This record gives sequence, C-alpha cells and structure tokens, in this order.
Amino acid sequence: MLLDPTAPIDTQGGFCCDICKATFSSYDAYLDHCNSRLHLRNAGTNLPTERVDDVARIRARLAWLKQKKVAKGELKQTASQDPKTFFEDRLQKKEDQHSAERRKRYDKKKGRSPAS
Repeated sequence: MLLDPTAPIDTQGGFCCDICKATFSSYDAYLDHCNSRLHLRNAGTNLPTERVDDVARIRARLAWLKQKKVAKGELKQTASQDPKTFFEDRLQKKEDQHSAERRKRYDKKKGRSPAS
C-alpha cells in the first residue's frame, strides 16, 4: 500500500521505476514490470526473438551439442545405430524392466518366492 498517493513519486512508499515513472506497492509487481515489454521498450533494450522453423538447423544444432558433450566426456559415444532401432531397443528394455518389477511386486504381495 502506498503511504501517500497524493505525494510526488519520489516521496511515495513502495517501489518506483524511474524509467517509466511508475510506482508499485509490492516487489513482485515491480519485478514483473521490470521484465515487461513496456519497461524494456522504454529502457531502450531490444530483445529480438528468433523463431526457428527450419528442421535441418535444429538437427544440426542438436548434433553440435551432442558432439560437444562427447568431447567433454559427459556423454558416451554410442555406435552409429539407426535412431529408430536404438529407440525401439531402449523402449523394449524399459518395458522388460517394468514387467519384471511388476512381477516382483505381485509375487511379494501373494507371498510367493520370486520366479527366476
């Protein structure tokens, strides 16, 4: 709440944006304003956004990032494998793990010894 709304902006309570000549009663409102288009436009900050519709550019960027991680040692190099086959193998492996876990829980619930 502002202490004196009739007072000049400099002497009012709250948070003041000198660029936009606006006063805010809460810090959250002030931060929202500082990140708004109006404030950024008044401040002369130009934040262009680039829309990428070219799939080839996206794939090239992802490949570059992958190579960068491999070079740093953060990612293991896998054998060149068809991505579809690689995905299907991983999916099958996850399904097998899931079914084994379900079977284990079922056996535990029924009091059976786990099947090997």
